Amino acid sequence: MPKEKVCKIILFPAAGIVLTVFTILTWQQCGYWKNSFVLFEHALQITKNNGLAHHNLGVAFAAEKKHEKAIAHYLAAIKSDPNYVDTHYSLAISLDKLKKVDAAITHYREALRINPYYSSAHINLGVILEKQFKYDEAIYHYRQALLTDPNDPGIYFNIGAVLINKGVLKEAIEHFRKAIYLNPDYEDARRGLRLALELEQQKR
Repeated sequence: MPKEKVCKIILFPAAGIVLTVFTILTWQQCGYWKNSFVLFEHALQITKNNGLAHHNLGVAFAAEKKHEKAIAHYLAAIKSDPNYVDTHYSLAISLDKLKKVDAAITHYREALRINPYYSSAHINLGVILEKQFKYDEAIYHYRQALLTDPNDPGIYFNIGAVLINKGVLKEAIEHFRKAIYLNPDYEDARRGLRLALELEQQKR
């Protein structure tokens, strides 16, 4: 299976405003910090249009596989600021989990419009395109990811897997070997290499 990247709780540039609000809270309010749900729900209660809180609540819900709730918060964050690149990325992940693939593609592309060097968005979009048998497009996005993360063995593995499906075995072998060079314990890459070598041998 191709390797995907996941979303994380982030701090946006506007986070300083939110954190300033919290720094003036009295010690009696420390209970609000006991978990991320309480923290960010409280932030929404005391600040308006808090895209940071909506985004991080979305991540928290997504971590519990409550993707419908996650999507609602991601959309609220984007309404606050349409250029929240990490929110488009995280929203795409949740949409994909719910099999809303076309919508996921839209938000991966929007993330890449905002930041063309967003490696994880290139990788995840490549994974979707690979599943749709759009191999050339998938390879394009994997190669774009390599420009940012040239030492990520998972990207070489993904390219190798697509190349096997395209029947480009010699190049697939090179990519699996590169993945193994970067991570000698990469068992999936070793299996991919064995398969590519066997298929190449059968062609002779």
